[in-house]
Amino acid sequence: MTIHKLITQIKDSKAEDWQTLRYILIYLRENNQDDASLTKALIKLENIIRTDEAFRLQLQAKLCLIIEDKDFCDFFIQYSYLEEGGFLNGVWNRIVYKFFHGVYEENDIQYCLQEIFLFNKDIKWIKRLPKGSLLKIIHLLEWNVSEDALKRDLDKAIVALGVKICAFGMARRVKEKYDKLNLDRSVFYELQQNISSSQEESKVLLLLQEIEQTVKELRYRKHEIGTTLLVTYASKKTLLKIRRLKKLLQLKQDFRNEGKWLDILLANLQLQYEKNRIGLFLNRHLDLIALDIVEHTAQKGEKYIAENRGEYYKFFRASMLGGGIIAFFACFKIFLTNLNLQAFSASLLYSLNYAACFVMVKSVGGIIATKQPAMTSSTIVKGIDNNDSLEISSIEEVVALTKQVSASQFISFVGNLAMAFPLAIALNWFITTILGIDFISEYKMNSILNDIRPIEGGAIWYAAIAGVFLSLSGLIAGYFDNKVLANNLPRRIQKNRFLNKTLSKTKINSLANYIKNKLGTLSGNISLGFLLGMSGYLGYVTGLPIDIRHIAFSSANFGFVFDPFQMSYQIIGIGFLGIFMIGLTNFIVSFGLTYFIVLKSRQITFSISTELLKAFFRAFFNDPLSFFYIRKKGKKTQ
Repeated sequence: MTIHKLITQIKDSKAEDWQTLRYILIYLRENNQDDASLTKALIKLENIIRTDEAFRLQLQAKLCLIIEDKDFCDFFIQYSYLEEGGFLNGVWNRIVYKFFHGVYEENDIQYCLQEIFLFNKDIKWIKRLPKGSLLKIIHLLEWNVSEDALKRDLDKAIVALGVKICAFGMARRVKEKYDKLNLDRSVFYELQQNISSSQEESKVLLLLQEIEQTVKELRYRKHEIGTTLLVTYASKKTLLKIRRLKKLLQLKQDFRNEGKWLDILLANLQLQYEKNRIGLFLNRHLDLIALDIVEHTAQKGEKYIAENRGEYYKFFRASMLGGGIIAFFACFKIFLTNLNLQAFSASLLYSLNYAACFVMVKSVGGIIATKQPAMTSSTIVKGIDNNDSLEISSIEEVVALTKQVSASQFISFVGNLAMAFPLAIALNWFITTILGIDFISEYKMNSILNDIRPIEGGAIWYAAIAGVFLSLSGLIAGYFDNKVLANNLPRRIQKNRFLNKTLSKTKINSLANYIKNKLGTLSGNISLGFLLGMSGYLGYVTGLPIDIRHIAFSSANFGFVFDPFQMSYQIIGIGFLGIFMIGLTNFIVSFGLTYFIVLKSRQITFSISTELLKAFFRAFFNDPLSFFYIRKKGKKTQ
């Protein structure tokens, strides 16, 4: 559509037909191929309005038709019924909305906007319009209608949003969390007293600022008290309402400010575009839940980072202990395979074997290297955003932390393999020579050797699946750590009537402390055991290539069949290469997947990640040894 055709259509339309304003949108929509064309089309429209008096008056009259006698309350609030209720209700409402779109009454300004704009298409190019040119057009089309009705709707919207904000602060679950953190909730009551009666917008704005700070502090300190989906979702909505209410109060202070009106209009159009998008809704709110979980995962991850050389060697000893325990459980798993059980029964026993192994290693203070990546990646990202401001902190500090993580991870792998592999050789010799039990058949030996072949045996692919499970188990541990605090489980145990009748106070307190400190760890280890143990059965049932390869268990299995006098150098080389590739894949997938989830949860952008990667590569090429070994303090790098 050309500008001349637009002028003709507007002038030829009936005076009372305000819907012809959509022709302006069609004209701009057809000229939005690039920013230059769009800007040029908008400037043409501005010049015509400025020079053609008849055209300007026609547009002005149609604009007045839209404004007069229309309800602006929902427009000001920018609030959707889809936001009512909790998170799951929000998802369900959007699913329903996909099939049955909402309809506004004809006296609502939202109805007019819905008739004029195509929200799914228009918002993408409207955001590219130069704001200066838009303000000039708005100024030229100044309305000549009574402001009383508009101001009444604005006041109603201010009160409505204020009530919803106050309701959040007075909710029982929120009150409990504020009390635990010793946060002041009196500002919510003060806002309630002032929002409807006070005409001093500056005072209300000050109260909103205080409330916003308390809500943010509640969110930033959630790792101290845990959180729930409902509270996380409600706090996010409350912050949005506070920002909206601030804009409305600022508009009330300067009601004829065209820039403020334009901001509210654009925000409303954006909301209409986003409000029924299920994917966007999930993306915006599930990242908050991930943040709640990984906060606890990051705290656990700090225990897996050596900060000095003493801790570095301590990690080595602890990982040797872990590797030794794994060798025994790998041996027991081989005995289980010799029972020739049904697929499900065998997988269940494998799961219990893995779970018992991981729990025992943790109980005696050992370390399993593959458990670290999911924890330490959360800690690194926490270091990126150590002020909880969702902004990157010092890159040098993050690189230094990454060096510590890398060195800790490396020595843990070395410790696991240094014990699991030779102890498996010794166990095989003891069982076959001393006890006279030939527990590894030739078929089983060939199967073990094939399992660790990187390509032909699928070791890399199956190690990647194990990496996914390792990452998932870390998040499960963080989830249960959060749940313990969020649901105040220790306190509930202490107050449980049945337990108080059957156990002493000391035992109940011990149980409560055990659940508080160990539930996350236990759930992570047990879930990992079942994820690894049942993977083969899942592949058997579905027919898909699903199985796992775990570096420590694979190295122990290789030790059970290792015979340098009977094996060729090629088989030995492929075996060690396979174990190395399994470990590397376990680490990369587990670390990378958790790292991605944590970056997403903290809304850290790809550009920041790229900046960090460049810093990591520079540090590695300048001093590669620092990524594998922790020097004595004060010793200079080369």
